[in-house]
Amino acid sequence: MQKEELERLARLSMFNLTDDEIDSFKNRMQSVITFTDLIEKAGAHADFIFENSDNLRNDTSCVPFEQSDILSNAPTVKDGFFSLPEVK
Repeated sequence: MQKEELERLARLSMFNLTDDEIDSFKNRMQSVITFTDLIEKAGAHADFIFENSDNLRNDTSCVPFEQSDILSNAPTVKDGFFSLPEVK
């Protein structure tokens, strides 16, 4: 992962990172990417998730939240939706 990619990701996530933090995250992200590549090469796939599909939990219904309660936590609301600044 290039430093520029991480800077862009931080900007899109609205994180203000110092150069030292960016370098630290760059090294950590590279470790994650390397590990992911290793897993892919080993042939591990998500197919195993469905092998025991009879062990899945049952869905239960619940009372939904009121839209007004959820939107009361938003800093800005427009037309009944969260309103966020445009990401450039």
